[in-house]
Amino acid sequence: MSDKGILDQAKGKAKEIIGDLTGDDKKKAEGQVEQLEGKAKGAMENLSQEAREKALMAQEAANKALEKAKSRFKDDK
Repeated sequence: MSDKGILDQAKGKAKEIIGDLTGDDKKKAEGQVEQLEGKAKGAMENLSQEAREKALMAQEAANKALEKAKSRFKDDK
């Protein structure tokens, strides 16, 4: 999870607690929203990392297939 996502979750939790202690429903709700935003940022970062890894794997597989095809083409000549 990104540092920004974790920081947003911590700030949101603090706001939620302050809102709860002071009876400020708006502050409490803002804190809950901020926590969700932090979780979403973390999830997006994880998905982005997974996508990069999958793209690299696909590129490697395509390069291997290309080399194999070139090798077969040379052998057929």
